[in-house]
Amino acid sequence: MTSLHLRNVATAIAALEIEGVTVKDLDQIPNTIEDRELPVLAPSSHEPAFLTDWEQEQISLARNRQTSYTLNYKLFQVPAGKERGLMKTYPGMVETAEAVADAFMALTNVPGCKYLTLSAMPQFGPVVDASGKLFHGAVISLRVTEF
Repeated sequence: MTSLHLRNVATAIAALEIEGVTVKDLDQIPNTIEDRELPVLAPSSHEPAFLTDWEQEQISLARNRQTSYTLNYKLFQVPAGKERGLMKTYPGMVETAEAVADAFMALTNVPGCKYLTLSAMPQFGPVVDASGKLFHGAVISLRVTEF
């Protein structure tokens, strides 16, 4: 029987040191993102859900299974409308997302996980925290494969 390692992946992400970015763990998902913490990378609590694209298949006669899923994180760069428009904030947002993507791609050796890959390039646009506050940011998704 296979056990899941979602927590191991989330803990490994929370332990990443990304210069200038506050990285949150599952038990630190804030209801409201505080401006003083920005930019913030946190597990997505909604739109999209944290865990999506679940797949499981039997890969041997011994009932071994391969499980794959996507973990979605939100990058909160700046509150929408706080600065003089998106064009002023976009270069910094892209730079931050690039640093996060690089850190995700460097993740190796997470207990229980065979593969960790970016599922797509960061999806830039409006992101909303749990309180409904709108930010310029991105959704960054990590595809996880466990055996």
